[in-house]
Amino acid sequence: MRNRNLAWWAVSLLALAAAPACGDDDSTPDSGDADVTEDTTLPEDGDADTPPDVEPDVEPDVEPDVTDTPADDGTTVTTTLEGVVWGYYYTELTTPPLGLAWGSGATVSTVGLATEVTATAGSAGEFALEGLPVGRQIMLRATGLDGYHNGLSRLFAVEEGEVEFLALPTRDLVTRVAAPEVWNVTVDAAKGLVAGLICTWNPTADPPVTGFVGDATVSITPAVTGADYKLIYFDSSAVANTGRTGTDPAQSLFFAVNLPPRDAADPYELTVTATGHTFPTIRFAVEADAMTYLLIKAD
Repeated sequence: MRNRNLAWWAVSLLALAAAPACGDDDSTPDSGDADVTEDTTLPEDGDADTPPDVEPDVEPDVEPDVTDTPADDGTTVTTTLEGVVWGYYYTELTTPPLGLAWGSGATVSTVGLATEVTATAGSAGEFALEGLPVGRQIMLRATGLDGYHNGLSRLFAVEEGEVEFLALPTRDLVTRVAAPEVWNVTVDAAKGLVAGLICTWNPTADPPVTGFVGDATVSITPAVTGADYKLIYFDSSAVANTGRTGTDPAQSLFFAVNLPPRDAADPYELTVTATGHTFPTIRFAVEADAMTYLLIKAD
């Protein structure tokens, strides 16, 4: 990843998120989807390939708790973490009505270090956090964009070559989508949002997202039972349709609205189920009035 342009990667991910999938045997492209050029969906990565005859009841991997990895001389190994911040806004010019804006100027900070590391996103939303201890479990927080909700990443162990993406929606977008004529959700500012994209992803491919995963379902633990909680599988051909019971093969997105906050010390866990694929178990925190973004890689 170090030798690639991060902004290019973000554009590739977003363009694919707005078009029918290619290269995924489990995805059935929808020829009726509109071509979205500047717009996309709210976009984590996974593990190594799993043999095709894996038993369906095999427990998914859970990213372990780890401590800093010491070097041979006893000092902690550090690395630079790169990533991209982008934002989404409402537009009536495209279908679905999601426009892309680079997260230029956003403040990106680690959460989980004794001394947190901070960077400012560049003109294309790119950032680099230097001197992070390899092996330490952290998450990232993006703030500082006027009119946008704050953003959080998944919880993850810092690794060499790690790349993280954060997506921040505008308040106007959330208000419009939550309206009675669309999702009919009353957004509680004391709770949080989650957006996830489930896809096959080869980091050596060009572009890296090779396809979407249709008919995938997600489960969040502990279960969220509030009357205002809503889990929505995005319908790329009818945004107002909240009746899907699994992901759309043409755009395998899901959204969870009004999750009670939980911090990194006691996170939520999310599992994904889809025929023919295995997935890592994702751990994530939720903050009030913020959106946690999860890019989930299928094996």
